[in-house]
Amino acid sequence: MQGYRVVRGDASRALDALRNAPTMFFVVFAASSKTSTIPGITAAGPTPEATLYTPTLDIEYLVTGRPLTMDVIPVTPEGIPTPAVVTRASLQLVNDARIVVVDAGVYREPLIPHVKLPSRRVGGRIDVEPALPPGTASKLYEEAKLLAHMLVGKAGNATTLVVGETIPAGTTTAMCIMEGLGFNAAGRVSSSMPGNPHNLKQQVLRAALERSGLRRGDNPFKVIEEVGDPLHVSVAGFVAGAVEKGATVILAGGTQMASVLAILSRLGIDTSRVAVATTRWLIDDPSSDLPGLIAEIAPDTPLIAVDISFHDAPYKGLRAYEEGYVKEGVGMGGAMLAALVRGGRAPREVVEAAYSEYARLVGNDSKARG
Repeated sequence: MQGYRVVRGDASRALDALRNAPTMFFVVFAASSKTSTIPGITAAGPTPEATLYTPTLDIEYLVTGRPLTMDVIPVTPEGIPTPAVVTRASLQLVNDARIVVVDAGVYREPLIPHVKLPSRRVGGRIDVEPALPPGTASKLYEEAKLLAHMLVGKAGNATTLVVGETIPAGTTTAMCIMEGLGFNAAGRVSSSMPGNPHNLKQQVLRAALERSGLRRGDNPFKVIEEVGDPLHVSVAGFVAGAVEKGATVILAGGTQMASVLAILSRLGIDTSRVAVATTRWLIDDPSSDLPGLIAEIAPDTPLIAVDISFHDAPYKGLRAYEEGYVKEGVGMGGAMLAALVRGGRAPREVVEAAYSEYARLVGNDSKARG
């Protein structure tokens, strides 16, 4: 009945807050990075160039049930649907979930109401150019921190924030951020593909470090501006602002959230009110090591995995999740956990909701079955 497990740490406070806090926000940060246009680096789009549009399409679909800027659902090159399908289905099982979308630098502005960070911008392709201009990372951090203050207000511990992300190639830039900050992340991050392209990611890391001249342990904002992206530092600032106000934060994601914790760790931010929630697909992925990364970066941060399976899905696009595709994204793990814990739903209800949402999405398309 429970549908989730605590992989490491004591998650009781985070789970209690998710279950009982008077207010829950589901906050999704979206940004694009030209790093995603490196061929083979990500499967978060049908072509490398199309990955730049994926965050916009993800958040439009999450909020409205369909993309607005283009008449196309974000898919992998194999046609496997965005995790936003599962996120949207799960959040519909939580009656009081309030969705907030934050633009930290998307390639194309979404046609939905959203918050724009003033210093938002698309990240550079880090193997050949800096991710951000000098001074941008600290501005994004402070702007997102202020946003958290505004959102939480004086509610403090009466607020729980579930925070997700959408940025193609985010595991690569997350790895580079963690390595630049002095953590051992190479070969330990996940991928949206069954064949995790560790060699390619490490080639990008080496090129970015050689280009930038960074040394491990440099100033965190300098590291982000050289080898990161606009999203992870924005999430870190938001988390810092939220915990400063006494809120509980559940980071809904995989190895990208380890990068957020790495930034917070190097900035000396207390993360005792922070937990990470992800999917069993990511935890059980033999090509990555999220528990080990968190143990190294923030050993007191609890990690929760949602044990949902799509093995009997009537749609091959969802069954592909069982074959190592997608694994996480758009806050999928945290959204499913919210449906189980706050919504009080059984695991099978979450599964059936995902199936129903996907059926609505594909309509009578017989190619989606099989």
